[in-house]
Formats: sequence, C-alpha cells, structure tokens
Amino acid sequence: MLKFFNKKMQRSIAVSFLFLIIIATAFFISTTPVLAGSADNMLFGGQSENFQNKSGLGNTDIRIIIANVIRVALGFLGTIAVGLIIYGGWLYMTSQGDEGQIDSAKKVIINATIGLIIILSAFGIAQFVLNNLLKASNGTYGSDSGNASAIAGLGASGNSIIESHYPARNQTDVPRNTMIVITFKEPMNAADLITGANINTSNILIYKSASGGTGPFVTNVGATLMPGNKILRLDPADNLGSPSEPVWYTVAMTGAIKKANGDNAFSGAGAGYSWAFQVSTVVDTSPPKVISVIPVPATTEARNVVVQMNFNEAIDPTSASGPTASFNNIVITNNPGATVVQGNYYISNQYRTVEFLTEDACGVNACGNTVYCLPGNANLTALIKAATLVTVGDPASVYPYTGIVDMAGNSLDGNDSNIANGPQAQSGKIPFDPETNIVTDGDDYNWKFKTNNTVIITAPLIENFTPTVGQTNVDFNLKPMATFNRYLMSSSLTKNTPVGSGSIALYASPLSAEVFYWISKSDSLGKTAVYVEHENFVDNSNYVPEFNSGVKDIYQNCYQPSGGPTCTPNPPAQPYCCDGALSATSCAP
Repeated sequence: MLKFFNKKMQRSIAVSFLFLIIIATAFFISTTPVLAGSADNMLFGGQSENFQNKSGLGNTDIRIIIANVIRVALGFLGTIAVGLIIYGGWLYMTSQGDEGQIDSAKKVIINATIGLIIILSAFGIAQFVLNNLLKASNGTYGSDSGNASAIAGLGASGNSIIESHYPARNQTDVPRNTMIVITFKEPMNAADLITGANINTSNILIYKSASGGTGPFVTNVGATLMPGNKILRLDPADNLGSPSEPVWYTVAMTGAIKKANGDNAFSGAGAGYSWAFQVSTVVDTSPPKVISVIPVPATTEARNVVVQMNFNEAIDPTSASGPTASFNNIVITNNPGATVVQGNYYISNQYRTVEFLTEDACGVNACGNTVYCLPGNANLTALIKAATLVTVGDPASVYPYTGIVDMAGNSLDGNDSNIANGPQAQSGKIPFDPETNIVTDGDDYNWKFKTNNTVIITAPLIENFTPTVGQTNVDFNLKPMATFNRYLMSSSLTKNTPVGSGSIALYASPLSAEVFYWISKSDSLGKTAVYVEHENFVDNSNYVPEFNSGVKDIYQNCYQPSGGPTCTPNPPAQPYCCDGALSATSCAP
C-alpha cells in the first residue's frame, strides 16, 4: 500500500512537472520580442531601400528578420525539447515497475530538461541583446551620441523642449549647402547656443555620424537666435558632405543647455538631444516656390481669416517670420492708400508654411482664445518678396535677406519659371500675379483678396481618421492622420508634450516611454489632412493619437466641442470625443 502510494505520488509529481514545463515553454516561445518595426534609414549607409529591393525582403527591417529567424530556430528546438520531455514522461508512466525503463525515462527527462533550460536561456539572452541593440541603434537610449564626457546617452525620443528641426530626423538627400534650424517650445538662454556670431561648440556638436562623436567636429558655423529666443539657425561656412558619396551627420545638444528662465532644457538620464540626417552629393541651386495661398486670389473672406502661404520646401525662418515693425519680406496692405496691416508672421509645418495674424482683437473663440481680424470690407493685397540675388540668374541670395529664401539661401521663384530674377527692384519685372498668370512677370509674388464684415465662429470637425478606433495589425510606418472639414491654422498644430503645451500628441499606452513624433499637414479643396509622423512603432504595443482643442481652423476657431464621424458635437454636456464616443470628461491617454 505504501509502495503503491509512493509510485502514485512520483507519477503525480512527474505529470505536474511536465505540465509546468510545457506551460513555461509555450510562454517563452510565444513571446514576441519588443522590436521596432520599419527599416531604419541609417542601415546600410542609408541604402536600405536598395538592399530591400535586391534581397526581396520588402520594407522589413533586417534586424527584425534576424530576430524572427532566431525566434523560429529557438522555438523549434524548444518544441523538440518539450517533445522529448513528454516522451520521457510516457516512458516513466508506462514502466509498470520496470527499473530499466524508469532509468531510461529519467535520463530522457533530465537531459531534455537541461536542453530546454539552455534553449530558454539562449532565447532570453538573444531577446535582451536584440532589444537593446535595436534600441541603441534607433536612439531610444541615445542616438548617434558624441564624446562620452559631453553627450553620452543623448535622448532622441522626443524631448519636449524641441518643437521641430530641419533637416528632419533620418532625412535623406539633404543638399550639401543646407542650413540647420531648431525650433524650441520655450525661450532659450542665448549664451548656451551661440558665442558671438557662431555656434557654441561646447553645447552643440555637428559631426559625421560614422565618427561616433569623437570628431572632427564642424566648428565654422554661423549662428542666429531669432527674436523671442525660440528659433536657432545654424549656417555652416563650408558645404557639408562629399561630392562623391552621401554622408550621415549628427547634431547633438548637451544637457548643459538651459532655458531663458534658468531651468535645464533637457532632463532625465543622459539629458540632451541628438538626431542624424544624410547629406547628398548635390549642392542645391533650385529656388523655392509658392504652391498655395489662403485666402484664394480674387475671393472674399470673413475678416477673421488667417493669411496663409505654403511653399514647396522648407524656408529659412529668418527670411519669413517676424513682426511687421521689423520685418517686411512679406507685406499685406489695405487699399486704397496701401496702408500696411500690422501684425506678425509665423512659420510652421516643418518650415513650409508662413501665416499672418493681425493685432486687431475682434472676439473670443470657444476656448477663450482671442481672435484677431483683418480690416473689414477691405480690398487687400499680399506681397511675398524675392530676395536680392548675388548674380541675376543664379538663385544664391545676398545676406541679410531682403526676401524669401530656402534652407540653402536660394531666392523665391515667384513665377515658377525656374529662373532666378530677384525682386522687382533688381529685375525690373513686376510681381507675379496668379490671377493673370503671366509667366514673364518677376519673382515677387503678389495676390489680391477681399474681406467682408463677418466673423465665422463655428468649430471645425474631423471628417475621417486613420487608423480606426481599436484597429490592430497597424503597419509600423503608418502615420496617424485626421482630415478636418476646413483649412487649419498651421501654427496651431503643435506637439502636446508636455501635456497642455500643444494641440496634437502621440502616446505609447501604457505611458512607458515618450514617442518621438512631429506634425505635418496638406491642404486640398477646403480641407486639411494632419499627419502625425513618428519614429518606428514598436511591435505588440498600443498607441494613442490625440487631437485636442488646441487645434484651430483658418478662422482661429478651436476644435471645441470635438466632433467626428461617430461623435456629433454635444456641448456643453459632452464636449469631448474619446475612442469614437462622446464624453463629458477629457480623454486620458
């Protein structure tokens, strides 16, 4: 009786042990490593697309492929080990007291268990190494960090002080004669960014990414901090890169940089900020062009409309923004009399959009923000000036700029002729007028519109968005997007990090890490599509895009109450739309 009980107990223990081993193995084999999803442009010297096309691997990151191969191989070996353990258990339970079969079963179980432990250990080590290697190469722990003493571990995943910069992160085909521009969300301490008329090389380092931050550094760089101390423009004296091959560069800012109020600009472990971009072999000699304007030429608008100018490429902010008291590269006049309308010009949309707001307060929107108006019942003329050329026919411009230039210093091609004529004072040609479309006109861009005496005060609505609520298996590269039923005020589309500082956000859920993202827009037929561009999404993770009441339409009306395809605005009881349903409280990420 006792012997039978002992054998039964042994068999029960063996069965329980086998069950636990199978469950544990299934858990580890089915676990997906946390890996970013799309090919990093910095792989293969920026030639990832060519590699993918020739290898037939599509746009899957080679690191993801390697990780998946390792997972499949280890999973296969784990399955074999589990099968051997089951086989050993079967031998044990069918031994019927045969000591030889019991010994064989024990050996099979012990050896298979040892093998399984080794496989699971290898799986854990491989997952740890791959995750950390990917995070390091993607910049989660710090991208393209420079010398260890100054900038080790600089954050690249979205420090909230940075609103935008040019070139963009991982941008390719950047011209060799590019400028570098950084826009901060708050005023900065000038001495930490510039020394005299040059870059402060103690706090801002520019270097070839391949050097790993050990130098040599690009030091002969002119620096301009615009009024308000939020926009920093860097102008390398010599062309970057090489005429024979593309070169990756890194810009790194250290944790020693402070805001104007004395607080640290960057916080947390490895404080700082860095990003990389690829410089091509080409020197940019193509002038920028106007692609659209609001109000549309020869139309009549409500007087609270924002005057908006959209360009085909990034524009040097020093040439395109500022108050009318000190800035006249763009001029809006009230006719007759050609009285200059006073106000301010703002640059946004990754430096491709310039907007004008007056100083004439004429109301308050639903969020309590002041609304500003153009003169009512007026005939207005807007003039965007081309910059004075060093040589007529060559778009290179004289600095300081007397008109609009791109990030390579090329003057505006207002009449889209691909010939640099310069301003009327230099070319003798009258400004281009899109109403007449006479291509022989000069490169100054001129259009007319009217205002009535009305003020539009209704809120914009979202017509559609992607991904849909709760959508799964979203592509790693998909840009969350919302289309609004009106043109939007571009300068209102800002990053909501920290919370309350902007209008659009992209959160990882749960809030385990900040997502690096930036915002762009496109207009068509009276509507604006807003895109939340981002670094690689992470596999098996949840994300929450947010468009809050900080979004404003072209009439300065905020997105309040919120409405969309599944949310009919219901103020004041349910002014929010969360996950496709009306809500009385604001949406939590």
